[in-house]
Amino acid sequence: MALRWQAGPVAEFSDALKSFIAGSPRSRGPHITFLQTAAQELAPGANLLDVGAGDAPYRELFSHLDYVTCDWENTQYEPAVPSDISGNADSIPVPDASFDAILNTQVLEHVPEPGRVLDEFWRVLRPGGRLWISAPLVWYLHEEPHDYYRYTPHGLRYLLEKARFVDVDITPLNDAFSTVAQLMADLGWMMGRHTDGHDPEREVIAGTMAAFADVVANFAPYDAQWIFPINYAVRATKPTG
Repeated sequence: MALRWQAGPVAEFSDALKSFIAGSPRSRGPHITFLQTAAQELAPGANLLDVGAGDAPYRELFSHLDYVTCDWENTQYEPAVPSDISGNADSIPVPDASFDAILNTQVLEHVPEPGRVLDEFWRVLRPGGRLWISAPLVWYLHEEPHDYYRYTPHGLRYLLEKARFVDVDITPLNDAFSTVAQLMADLGWMMGRHTDGHDPEREVIAGTMAAFADVVANFAPYDAQWIFPINYAVRATKPTG
């Protein structure tokens, strides 16, 4: 059975990262654990390119590395520190074999041609370079209109192997109950508000669903299959030969 990424302790994180995790804990907790493991696999001083970094909420996890951010000019984020590189994920303005590793979290659903993006990652990585990706199976519409896909593990493997990556490992980041619980907790704002006079009832519904979410989340240990995660985590390697 593949390794399952469960939420780790948060005491060592900055207040900003703790707050970020708290905004969507059942999704972001295991995701952070996955990224911590990725960081530990890289030797100090290795250069890592975070493609689609946004406001780089994970920067502190990679403080021992030469951490370089990249995002496109139409990003909705306004980071305090501008991206080091401005460019699309399928046309990164750097020479071939520039980086030891690439990080691409919650981005692949937002690119219309994911195969081109993975080909570009292959180009930018050095031989033996590592790629870490997270991508959703289950999530609501976001960052529209640039929200194109949701991914199964089989689709991810197909795309990565077509792009010539090897040692592809794809792992669910959470159980089905946590997925349902996170969506229930988010229903309060997903349903929106309206001038129809029913917003007080919507507030009651939001609170009720959040309470139910906590109940559903308690069933998480009983999921034996993990076939309905919010996200999948991917590790892959550019071959040396």
